[in-house]
Amino acid sequence: MFASFIQAGFECSSHKLRNGTRLDLTASTQHDRFIRKDYERLKSMGIRTAREGLRWHLVEPARGKYDFSSLLPMIEAANDADIQVIW
Repeated sequence: MFASFIQAGFECSSHKLRNGTRLDLTASTQHDRFIRKDYERLKSMGIRTAREGLRWHLVEPARGKYDFSSLLPMIEAANDADIQVIW
């Protein structure tokens, strides 16, 4: 069912705190900047499956308005590294 028995996971919380500050752990861990390197590291260790998250505040920046462009680099990097992504 999965490309590898061992699976990776990247922190992807993006909720707002009570004070209104948004957490975006994909950005704070710089996974969005280093996604290609992150996937290549997985591949080098024989890990071919990774759990990822959608940053909904980017996907739906305004109510009912959708922009999936933030996912494109993730999809391209996963395809290039042959990493199966669990969204």
